[in-house]
Amino acid sequence: MVALGVALQIAVLQALGLFGGGSPSLTAPTPMPLALLALHFLPAVALPTLAFWLWTVPLFSGATEFPRRSVVLLVVGGALSVLWFAAAAWQRLGVGWPLPLLSVGLFLVAAALAGSCRLRPSFWKNALAHWLLFAWLGSYAFAWLGEVP
Repeated sequence: MVALGVALQIAVLQALGLFGGGSPSLTAPTPMPLALLALHFLPAVALPTLAFWLWTVPLFSGATEFPRRSVVLLVVGGALSVLWFAAAAWQRLGVGWPLPLLSVGLFLVAAALAGSCRLRPSFWKNALAHWLLFAWLGSYAFAWLGEVP
């Protein structure tokens, strides 16, 4: 679980463009909530990892079933992400960026893993589904589609 948390932190740092390649880009979408927090308080980039560890406490004891609260988080996060990208499209931000398509793809993979884990519980599917859910929420779900701050 610690390794998954570290991997999530690396994914979030890459999303903020801290490993080169510039930001915003396809590999570094600059998640807007984290970017705004990081402008004022740099350790805010650890929030997705801390949220992952706090949310998945049952995984530390070997839980195999994807919990109902995680399903609710996935659905609410998906709905808010759709609203985010719809508002961006309405304001003509991010036109030509493939980020909405990539975000939908990651959401669908996380949802498929969650559904598979609910049908046939498995620790590793549960851990991977939660990791992907928090990696998506911390990177592509609410990508900064405007100008670089």
